[in-house]
Amino acid sequence: MQTSSIALLNNEIETKQDDLVTKIDKGNTEILASEVNTTSTTDYTEVALKVSENDGFVSDLVLVEFIVKDVGRPVAKTIALAQNSPLPQKAKGKIPQAGLPADLENYLWAQQNGISKREQKESEIAFLKSKKRYIFNRLVKEILADSSLAKADSLIELMDAQTEINIRKQTVRLLSALGRKSEALQKISELRQDIVNLDNMEQLDDLLQVEAISINAKDLEENEKANFYQSNRDLLLSIYNKKDKASVKAYRMLKQMGEELAMPLDVKIAFPKVDNNRTTTTSLPPSGELKGALSSWLSLYPNPVKGKLTVEYLLAEDANTEMRIYDINGKLLIQQKLNTTMGIKSVDVSKLTSGVYILKLDDNSKEFVVK
Repeated sequence: MQTSSIALLNNEIETKQDDLVTKIDKGNTEILASEVNTTSTTDYTEVALKVSENDGFVSDLVLVEFIVKDVGRPVAKTIALAQNSPLPQKAKGKIPQAGLPADLENYLWAQQNGISKREQKESEIAFLKSKKRYIFNRLVKEILADSSLAKADSLIELMDAQTEINIRKQTVRLLSALGRKSEALQKISELRQDIVNLDNMEQLDDLLQVEAISINAKDLEENEKANFYQSNRDLLLSIYNKKDKASVKAYRMLKQMGEELAMPLDVKIAFPKVDNNRTTTTSLPPSGELKGALSSWLSLYPNPVKGKLTVEYLLAEDANTEMRIYDINGKLLIQQKLNTTMGIKSVDVSKLTSGVYILKLDDNSKEFVVK
């Protein structure tokens, strides 16, 4: 039995999962989600910076809320999202709800080439898990061909030790195929308890309930089987109507009862394709076209200011430019070099006397007032 191969896969999966957990929202998903949910104009810069610093490893929970929440700071929002782009698929679908001006939305869509860093890592883990499932599928087939009780018990013990419910669920299939009905039903009962807190608990529970009905009906005569399915008709119809993976099995049982139903789609779980070339495809908004050319953006906050001025900038082209602050008479007071095309920068203006000043960046200029 390939216990060593499975152990190596488990170690690799665990290492990658632990690394991913620490990277997503820097391990602080609940805290960051709460901050995004409660943010307002006054603390938006701080929250936007926290989101932008995740380098593509942001949870859907945080991203979706950040995208749809509008506090009137479109430049800071665009910068934070662009620095995490390409975004995961769920977040991409929310871009039209971001409330961005047309050219900022256009700019953001232009950053959506390839697969997100988070989904890339998730797909790598999914691939390793699929290799593991393949090994167990093959071992189950070998046991069924061999019919060795000792080997079967060893394999069941090994599958029970795995963390993935889909692998542990194969013990039900094996026990049922070996005619160990009561053990198979007991295993289903255990698994239904173990999935209570999983995200896809409902679908897994439906699959297990349908499997239990199938096992109980296995040795019945055809008329008895139809009657048994009839006694579970309400449950089977409920599962069929959900149109998920379990609904296909429910459909087959209902058909044996004479129910006239349409064949549901057999929903497959699709994982993002592992692709290290992240710039091979271009994402477009749902309309299929971009909304216009990007112009440079400059936003200052707060205004009036006392102490530190937050400068949010997004340049239309690659630029090695400077930010300059002048007084009302045109005298240059502050000069700082910028090496990036986008950013949120804090500028100390505490030494400036009260009055009106002008900040110039690229072709943009804005006035601000120092208290």
